[in-house]
Amino acid sequence: NPDIEVKKYGADAVRIHVAFFMPYQGTGPWVSERIGGAYRFLQRVWVLTSKVGSDSFEVDDLRIMHKTIKKVTEDIENIKFNTAIASLMEWLNYLSKKEKGISKKEYETFLLLLAPFAPHMTEELWQELNKKLDVRGEKIDKEVGSSSLEDPSSNFKSQYPASSIQHLISNWSIHQQSWPKSDNKYLETEETTIVIQINGKVRDTLLIQKDIISSKEVVEKMALGSKKVKKFLAGQAVKKTIYVPGKIFSIVV
Repeated sequence: NPDIEVKKYGADAVRIHVAFFMPYQGTGPWVSERIGGAYRFLQRVWVLTSKVGSDSFEVDDLRIMHKTIKKVTEDIENIKFNTAIASLMEWLNYLSKKEKGISKKEYETFLLLLAPFAPHMTEELWQELNKKLDVRGEKIDKEVGSSSLEDPSSNFKSQYPASSIQHLISNWSIHQQSWPKSDNKYLETEETTIVIQINGKVRDTLLIQKDIISSKEVVEKMALGSKKVKKFLAGQAVKKTIYVPGKIFSIVV
């Protein structure tokens, strides 16, 4: 009975378990004990709030964030909820290991991606993360703002224009936020594969950093230093080399 598990673990943990333990179209036995894994995952997300505070971003931070945004977005659209959650678990592992803490942007983005699967907990964490909003340059506590908006005797409405009140309302819930968008510039790999040919036959490949990919001298040194290439060149003189940047390094003997 799922209701029993909801009382024990909470609705969000049960939702995560149902979405994660097998593909959406799949079938399998219901094992209540496995819900504990989803529950522990959500506990780790909750604990992560203590690491929020850093304003700095490393390039790797941005890469994995935008990679996760893209993966989760595509998986949800294709009803692949289990792999979407797996990507969030992978990102959570990365964030948990950051010694200098994580940025508010990272945590907000994580919560937004998790929200469809754990709507209740992410809403509470979102409220805690954004307790105060800037209205007319002043900090207004959301809880005070909420009660004031509902209280006819309150002079809150007379103090702030309708546009500011609407701003307060529209930013209240995590489920009213725009869905994160991935930036392709952070999805590009930093390395590319160069094929090494000898007299037109593929003999090896090189994994080259993009910042040196345009240098024929560097690529040539790496290609000629390859053990496989040395084996095929044994006793032969190199007559000519041809380099197509980012694609092929050809050796003629």
